Amino acid sequence: MPEAGYSQVQAKKIKAEVKHYSEMCEEIKIASGDCLDMKLYEPAMRHLLDSYIRAEDPVSVSDFEELGLIQLILQNGAIAALEQLPEG
Repeated sequence: MPEAGYSQVQAKKIKAEVKHYSEMCEEIKIASGDCLDMKLYEPAMRHLLDSYIRAEDPVSVSDFEELGLIQLILQNGAIAALEQLPEG
C-alpha cells in the first residue's frame, strides 16, 4: 500500500473496509440461501456413487513386457511397434 501512495492510516482504513464488506457479502449469501455447505451433501453423494456407479475389472489390452512406449519403438522400429499397439 505505501508503494501505491497510501499512508499507514489510509491503508488500515482500506483493509478494514475490505474485511467489513467481505464479511457482509458472506452474511448476505447465508441469509439468502446462496451459500451451500457441501459438507452436508458429501455422505449422500458418496452413497449415490457407491450404489449406482461401478467400474468393470481392468482388462489387459497389450503386454509390453515392462517396456515403455519409447523403448518399444526403439527396440522394434516405429512400424512394428505401431502394429503391436491395441486398436484405438
